[in-house]
Amino acid sequence: MPTLNDEPTKAFYAPSPVPGDFLPWAPPPQPNRLPPISDDDEKLIAGCAVTLLDPDEIPDHPPRGVLPAPVQLPESPCSSFRHSGWTDVRRRVYAALRVSGAAESRLRRFAECGSHAWIEAGYSPDHTARPREEAPIMKHRIKCNTCRDRFCVPCAGARARIVARTLVAQLAGEPARFITLTRKHTDAPLRDQIDGLYASYKRLRKTVLWQRHVYAAAAILELTRNRDTQTWHPHLHVLAKGKWMPHADLKAEWHRITEDSFIVDISLIRDPAKTAAYVAKYVTKPMVQTYSTDQPAVVEAIQAMHHRRTVLLTGDWQKLNWEKQTDDLLWSYVGTLDSLLHRALAGEPDAVAILTSLRKDGRWKTQEAGPAP
Repeated sequence: MPTLNDEPTKAFYAPSPVPGDFLPWAPPPQPNRLPPISDDDEKLIAGCAVTLLDPDEIPDHPPRGVLPAPVQLPESPCSSFRHSGWTDVRRRVYAALRVSGAAESRLRRFAECGSHAWIEAGYSPDHTARPREEAPIMKHRIKCNTCRDRFCVPCAGARARIVARTLVAQLAGEPARFITLTRKHTDAPLRDQIDGLYASYKRLRKTVLWQRHVYAAAAILELTRNRDTQTWHPHLHVLAKGKWMPHADLKAEWHRITEDSFIVDISLIRDPAKTAAYVAKYVTKPMVQTYSTDQPAVVEAIQAMHHRRTVLLTGDWQKLNWEKQTDDLLWSYVGTLDSLLHRALAGEPDAVAILTSLRKDGRWKTQEAGPAP
């Protein structure tokens, strides 16, 4: 999960707000105005013309009832709070989404991710016994709209933390085995390589060896790309719960199934803290980590991952539900993020204190939008 820059952008330096716009009863945040299409964006899209889709397959107009998505990503203090750690990569991913023929609804969600941000204050549950003015505020957080796109680094990171937390909770302190399954490098399209990897893993799960030793498993897909050879290397990181499995037997079974691949890794980790670190390491890796500067590669990855799961649950975990983190605080709407920034720049101590509390853990506490305040 990338951290955001400490220095505010120029967009933060706006005129002082009108008195009264930072009150608990202030209206909900309003949508940002989308800027016009610039020449630089048109050149960016034209330079990404390498695509696996036939030009006739890319719709010229959005479906009826769907607003067209902007070519240029809107710039605002709200989006800067959520996306400043990967601004340039985000622009390239958005351009690749457009070239790959992504739906207008997906493009708009991606473009508006981080918008409509507001601040909430968390109160102790016992604050209802006394007036709000006397209730102690435990902490603040930022909430905003999110796209939940797998190629959006902040959204993917938030989802990955939920996955990691749920899987670690399922282990309940028991030892876990980490298995890495790879296929031999080829020049085949990424889509075909992922299909082959998933098919081989499915056959492995049906073997006597796997069924005797593994009770539950979560396989996590990772995509890497060799910058020198320009070849893909998809592989699976499997968190398995079960009994000891001989490495030699697993290696022989994998080679029998794939016919050309025999490199596998299996290790046992007993420490729950190390288990959590391992799961978080591989689950939270951004999709575009090793090929973000290669625009055709981003397009190919987007198309290859369309309607495809990246976390495969089997065995006792097949119907596992992801558990979102909750707390016992009662949250109340405070005001818009724009208003808070204006007041902090004006030197108001309470606004500065809120911003400071939001940065204590090294990153902004930005969460998905819930019901409108």
